[in-house]
Amino acid sequence: MRPFALLLVALAATRVALAYPPETVDFESVPGGSAAIGLIVSSQYDIRNGMRFRMSDHSSLRLGDYDGAWQGWVNDAGEPDVLADGYFRGDFFAVYPEATTPERFLIVEYTIPARSVGLDILDVDDGGEGPPEQWTLRAYDGNGILLGTWLVTVSDAGTGDTLPTTVALTFGETDVIARLEIAYTGESLSPGFGFDNFTLEPAICCAVDFESVPGGSPAVNLPISLEYEGRCSVGLSVADEVDLLLGDYGGTQEGWIDDSYNGDALLPRYDRGKWFATYAAIPDRRLVVHYATPARVAGLDILDVDDGPGDNPGYEEEWVLEAYDPAGTILGTQTVRAGGEGTGDAIPTTVRLSYGTEAAIGRLEIRQVNDLLASGAGVGFDDFLAPEPPCNSTRLGVDRDALRWRHTCAATALGTDAVRGDLEVLRETGGDFERATVECLGSNMAGMELPYAAVPAEGSGWWYLVRKRTAAGPDSYDTCTASQVGSRDPRILASGQDCP
Repeated sequence: MRPFALLLVALAATRVALAYPPETVDFESVPGGSAAIGLIVSSQYDIRNGMRFRMSDHSSLRLGDYDGAWQGWVNDAGEPDVLADGYFRGDFFAVYPEATTPERFLIVEYTIPARSVGLDILDVDDGGEGPPEQWTLRAYDGNGILLGTWLVTVSDAGTGDTLPTTVALTFGETDVIARLEIAYTGESLSPGFGFDNFTLEPAICCAVDFESVPGGSPAVNLPISLEYEGRCSVGLSVADEVDLLLGDYGGTQEGWIDDSYNGDALLPRYDRGKWFATYAAIPDRRLVVHYATPARVAGLDILDVDDGPGDNPGYEEEWVLEAYDPAGTILGTQTVRAGGEGTGDAIPTTVRLSYGTEAAIGRLEIRQVNDLLASGAGVGFDDFLAPEPPCNSTRLGVDRDALRWRHTCAATALGTDAVRGDLEVLRETGGDFERATVECLGSNMAGMELPYAAVPAEGSGWWYLVRKRTAAGPDSYDTCTASQVGSRDPRILASGQDCP
C-alpha cells in the first residue's frame, strides 16, 4: 500500500495546485517530466495516482498523440486515427506498439487498495468488416486470487470505430482490487487500439460484512470461518466446534428472531446489506475473532441487544467482549447490555475496542453471560472491522486555498491532525523532522479539509503531513513504503510542534 501521507511542495512565490482526488491517469501530464509521443510509461504515476503500468513480456507501454498516434492505434488505411466528434480525451493516450498477442498484455498494479477501477479502451470494432476485436480484463486481489473476468467485444454497447469504450469494474463491497490485466483476445491480427483515463476509487477500510464470500457466494446457513483471513486478516470461529453460519436479514433460519420467533429485520434506517453471521446461542458459548495482523482498533455490530420477545425484565441480553494481545495476555473487557447506549430491538449495536497506540489486539472473544434461550433472544453479528496497517492510511492533496485529505479506513476516523514543515531544512538535515517541523496547523479536526492559502517565500518550500485520530489515539505520520528510513513520529514529537 502506498498512501499519500507526505506531500513535499517546492514553491517559488506561487502555490502549486494539485488536483484532488488524484485518482485518474489521463496522460496529459507526467509526474517528473512532460508528455511526449513515444514516452515510456511505467511507475511515474505511482506516488501521485497509486498506479503502475507494465507489460507481461517486459516490452514498453508508450504515449501516443491523438491525431498523430505513434504506432498502435491506426485506422483502416493504417494511418494514425482520431476519435469521433464529441469524444474529447485530451492530447495523449497509452499504447504498446509491438504486435498484439494474448501472451502480451498490459498489467496495471494499484498501490492504493482499490474498490473500483476503470479505463477507456479506444476503437473496439471489427477493423473494417474484418474479424471482430475482443479484450479480456482480469482483476486480482492482493493475494493473487482472481476476482473476476470481463470481456469487451464489438457487440457491447459503447464500442465502435473511433469510439472510447469506458469500462468500470467492481467486485463486491469488500473486494479489493490490487492488479488488473488487459489482454487482447480477438481474432483480428492487427487491431488498432489505445488506452486512456485509467481510474481508481480507493477502497474503504476492509470490513467483513458478509455481502461477498471469498471463493464462493453468500447463502443462508453457509458456514464461515477462515474465508476472510486472506482478504481482511480476520478469522472467525465458535467454541464447542459449533458453526458460525450466515443469516439473511428478514429471513434467517435460526439465531436472530423476532417476537414471533420468525426471521427478524433491522429498523429501516439501519442498512447493513443482506447478510449477517449467527450461531446457536447458549450461555458462555464464545465467538472468537482471530486477527492475522494485530489490530489497534477492533470492532463489530451486535444485532438486537434487547430483553427478548415482549417485555421480559430480568432477561436483558448481556455480552462480554474480551480482547487479548498476540501473546494471549488480556488487554481489557467491555460489556454490552440491553438498555445501554445504542442497544435496542432491531438495532445494530456498534462496538469499538482499543487500548492505546502501542497495544495490539490479536484475538477478540465475544460471549453471552445470561440465559439467552430462556428469553428467546436472537443472536447476530455484522461488520467486523479488519486490522488497519500500522502506518499512515490517509491521502493528502493541496489545492490553491486548502489542504484536503481522505482516510482510507474512514470507519475508525475520529479526527485529523496536520503539521507543516520547512522543506529546505528537511533536505539540509537529511530528513530530520525534529528540526524541520514548524507548526501544527490543526489538531483533531473534523471534516476532510482545512482552508489554507498561505505560500512560502520566494525560493523556499513547505511540506505537509496529516494523520488520523482513532479511539486508540493519534495514528502515525509514517508511510507504508520501504523507502522511508526510521519513524517520523518521535522526531516530530521532539520538535515541540506536534499536534496535541
